[in-house]
Amino acid sequence: MQKCVAKAYKYHICFLFIKSPEDLIKYAVGIVTLNLISNLMMWLYIPGYIVKVDKSQIRPFRDIKVILSLFIPTIAIQIYTIFDKTMLGLFTESSYENGYYEQAMKVVRMLQLIVTSIATVMAPRIGYYFARSEDDKIREYMIKAYRFVWFIGIPIALGMIGISDNMVPWFFGTGYEKVKLLLKILPVLTIIIGVSNVTGIQYLLPTQRQKILTKTVVAGAIVNFVANLFLIPRLYSVGAAVASVMAEIVISALQLWHIKEELNISGIFGTGKNYLVAGIMMLLILRIESSCLSASLVHTIIMIATGVAVYLGFLIMMRDEDIMNYLRKIKTIISVKYRGK
Repeated sequence: MQKCVAKAYKYHICFLFIKSPEDLIKYAVGIVTLNLISNLMMWLYIPGYIVKVDKSQIRPFRDIKVILSLFIPTIAIQIYTIFDKTMLGLFTESSYENGYYEQAMKVVRMLQLIVTSIATVMAPRIGYYFARSEDDKIREYMIKAYRFVWFIGIPIALGMIGISDNMVPWFFGTGYEKVKLLLKILPVLTIIIGVSNVTGIQYLLPTQRQKILTKTVVAGAIVNFVANLFLIPRLYSVGAAVASVMAEIVISALQLWHIKEELNISGIFGTGKNYLVAGIMMLLILRIESSCLSASLVHTIIMIATGVAVYLGFLIMMRDEDIMNYLRKIKTIISVKYRGK
C-alpha cells in the first residue's frame, strides 16, 4: 500500500511541477528524493521484526550457491531489457523509436503486475506441499494458477489491443501514433510472462530447480539479442517488440517442456479455451467500437466497460467453471446478508 501511495504521489508531483524539457533537473531530483523517502519510511517498521541472533550462528555464505542461481536469471532479464533500448539507439540513431518503445513497455509492465501477482502469492504454498511430497496438491494449485493467468491475462492483453487506437491519442498526446502499433504486439507479453512466472517462480523455484530457471532465462536473453540484431535495423521499435515476444515465448516453452512429465501441458492450455473464445469476441466488439468512437478518456472508459461486460457475458453463456463458482459465492453472500436482516 505504501508503495502504491508513493507512486501515486510521484505522478502527482510530475503533473504539478514538470511542464517543459527545462524541468529535467527538477524531475530527476524529485524522483530520487521521493524514492529515498519511500525507502527510508520502510525502516520505521523494521524494529518490530528484528530479533537478536547469536553471532556464532551467522553463516553468510551458506546459501551462496542458491543466491547466485537466483541472481543470474535476474541479471539476464535486466541485461536483455536494457539491450532492447541500447540496440534501438545504436541502429536507429534516433531517440524517437526508443521513446515509442519505452512508453508502450510502461503500459505493458503495469498490466503485467496484475497477472504476475499470483506467483508471489502461490509460491510459498507450493514449497510447503513440495516439502510434504503432496504432488496432487501441487498439481491442483498449479492448474488454478494457470487458469488465473488465462482468466485475467487474456482479457487484459486483448482488451489493450482493442482500446489502443482510442487510448493512445489522448493518453500520450500527439506524436506517439506508433505506440498504437506497439500496443497491438506487446500486450501478449502479459499472458506469456504470466505463464513463465507460474512455471518458473511458482513451480521451479519452490521445487529447488533453479538451474532450469536460469538456463531458460539465459536462452531467452540470447534469442532476444539475436532477434534484435536482425529485426531492429529493419523494423525499429516494432522489431524490438517482436524480439521481446519471441524471447518470452522461448522462455515459457522451455520451462513447460522441462515439466511436461509432471504436469499435463495440453490440459494446462485446455483450461484457457473458454477465456480465449470470450476474449476474441470481446476484441471484435472493441474494434467495432473503436472505429465508431473518437479518441477520448470518456470513450476509452466506455470501451473498457463494454469489454468487461462482453467478456464476462460470454463466460456466463459458456457456463465457465470459475465464473459459475464466483456467481454462486456472490449469491450465497447476498442471501446470507438478507437473512441477517
